[in-house]
Amino acid sequence: MTFNQCGFQERIRLLRKQKGYTQQQLADIFHLSKSNINYYEKSTRAPSPDTFIKYADEFNVTIDFLFGREKSPDNMVDVSGLTKQEISIIENMIDTLRKKNK
Repeated sequence: MTFNQCGFQERIRLLRKQKGYTQQQLADIFHLSKSNINYYEKSTRAPSPDTFIKYADEFNVTIDFLFGREKSPDNMVDVSGLTKQEISIIENMIDTLRKKNK
């Protein structure tokens, strides 16, 4: 799924994964519970305005991007036209490189 095709909950999940964070790591950064992050990503609950700002700041995106008013942030790669399997391969490669560089 590309950012152009998804809503807020998918955008924040993809941003988190792109940065290599687990839900628990992001919860720790935001001083929230892992359950809260899970609720946001499943669209069970909406974040507070302060949490929206934390997301925008942490991932260097705009609030408009989080709400889908902007197609994609400058630091994103366009994966439109790729299959889910191809996107998964790319995500795994990124994860491998991150682990290698730690």
